[in-house]
Amino acid sequence: MEKVLIAYSGRMSATLEVADAIARQLVQRGFAVDVRATCAAKDAWQYDAVIVGSPVSAGHWDKDAVHYLRAQAPDLAERPTWLFQCAGAGSSGPYPYRLPRPVIQFCYEAGAHDVASFEPDHDVADQAATWADGIADQLSRELITA
Repeated sequence: MEKVLIAYSGRMSATLEVADAIARQLVQRGFAVDVRATCAAKDAWQYDAVIVGSPVSAGHWDKDAVHYLRAQAPDLAERPTWLFQCAGAGSSGPYPYRLPRPVIQFCYEAGAHDVASFEPDHDVADQAATWADGIADQLSRELITA
């Protein structure tokens, strides 16, 4: 059974809600999943795949999530990695889901998969489950060919 880490940060309950919804869907698809706050997350090398999530507020990710990405970048680059963000206070304007520069740089350097954006006012559990199904499909293909 493949092990997946879902590391989330922030004080928004929506970020944890998304992490939990992703975890439920991946467990249903047969993956072993750990959900942990980024400040307490285990090293990425201990997992077959990693998903990292953060709230985005005023165009910035939570500092714990950015720190985790930077600290774990070499190991994240060696395994399938996905990112998600949840809009929060101060995320209004024409581009509420624009990725912060450090996250864009990480995606480029580590070859991270797509970044999903979730809006707390919508049914994030359903959105997250649908996104997790896509991850499960991709992950199954990648782990089979590895």
